[in-house]
Amino acid sequence: MKRTRTATAAMLACAALCCAAAARAEVTANPAEAVFNGADEAVTLRILADGQPVPAAEIKGFRLLAGNGDYRHMLRMAPGEGVVTLRPSPTVEVGSYTLEVETARGTAQARVYTPLSRHQTSLQALADRLHITLDELKRETGMTRDFGAPRIAVEMPPVHFAGHPFRLALSGGGDVRRVWKINGETVAEGPEAAALEHVFAEPGSYVVSCAEYQGDRRVAGFSELLEVVAEPPVSVEVAPKTVLTLTGPDGFRQYSWEVDGVKAYAGQKLSQTFDAPGTHTVTATGTDPAEGNPKAFRRIAYTVTVK
Repeated sequence: MKRTRTATAAMLACAALCCAAAARAEVTANPAEAVFNGADEAVTLRILADGQPVPAAEIKGFRLLAGNGDYRHMLRMAPGEGVVTLRPSPTVEVGSYTLEVETARGTAQARVYTPLSRHQTSLQALADRLHITLDELKRETGMTRDFGAPRIAVEMPPVHFAGHPFRLALSGGGDVRRVWKINGETVAEGPEAAALEHVFAEPGSYVVSCAEYQGDRRVAGFSELLEVVAEPPVSVEVAPKTVLTLTGPDGFRQYSWEVDGVKAYAGQKLSQTFDAPGTHTVTATGTDPAEGNPKAFRRIAYTVTVK
């Protein structure tokens, strides 16, 4: 009997170790990025555990994160054998998100960008603002082919949050002079301008470009379209006449708050009471960052439902 109990204990210990090993599997998404230029597009990601496809039955769900909120309502996910297929929902908004796919073996992460740049209205509005035609804008940003100086290959996210530090670095350099422009205006230039560091203060469409010169001769360049968006609002519910405490973003020295457009308390935390049912907008803005680009800021909007 004692030997049987010992064997049983050993089997249970082995099973526990096997389960722990399974739980520690490295779960990944391939590719690790999904870009939606149109609301009618679909992107399929492979979901792998230690390099092997995760069965559809083990794919449990997903979260779509930005800032302090979960925006899974903006995507539809269909699991398959070792894959998930993503499609924008009718509520999708332009933005930059982190996708977390939950499985029985762990969580896979991927970046999701929804520039929705194929929608002609935003492109036409940008072209009008730059006083160029839509065809010229498409040619400048590489949507149509242009035979000129060699094009610099860059990896630039198509969507960026207003206020967040933006940095785009180019390799090499040598004796070339670089000229960086945003919407046609020069923001940095010179042999030392290997990277563009900028803070976009307002949401909108921007053309980010760089030209490399040797003397007066342009030898290479690129232009890319960047959608700058506000962080999506965070939904909060509270009962009437109940104190609601909200916290502003970390990492800043100064804070300002607005409640329905009216300035309020200036500390990192705000305590607010609403007397009657209704919907309110509370905005927290952090400025003067403790480190990094001194022009950076972060603005969080809370949609408060009192009921």
